[in-house]
Amino acid sequence: MFILSTGKQNFTSTSRFEGPEKISIQSGKNKYSIINSKKGVKMKLIIRRGQETKIGRLGEYKGMRFILSYRVELTPEEQALATKYKVENLAIAITKYPNGDVISIHSIESLIQGGREIVDDVNTALDNEDVLKNACRGFKTLLEVMASFGAEEVYEF
Repeated sequence: MFILSTGKQNFTSTSRFEGPEKISIQSGKNKYSIINSKKGVKMKLIIRRGQETKIGRLGEYKGMRFILSYRVELTPEEQALATKYKVENLAIAITKYPNGDVISIHSIESLIQGGREIVDDVNTALDNEDVLKNACRGFKTLLEVMASFGAEEVYEF
């Protein structure tokens, strides 16, 4: 997203703008500034992988457990959109055990608060990590759509 500032009025566009944080343009007596408001600031999914030894009741070695800890950090703009459109409780991901039993149903709010899952299979941990990544990609797209309301998009064919 970028903001075109004329000094008196700001115009916002959700078009992709890769470049410096701010560009100033002089046209006759008019001076314009284009500010790249998302430069370097993005939603973050923070994942930590861990493991622990499984010990049986008699103290015998039973293999390993795999721990997936996660949390999402939103930019202030993203948080404002989520609040404005009341999507904090929207379910965006379901993580499961290999047998199909549900571990967690994740909402935007639960991902922001963070969580931890413990599974007995490394493939399940990696599959659930992918579920969380895909959920964040989908939520990012949803945020971009919400931010585009009130703007105009042109499609050429």
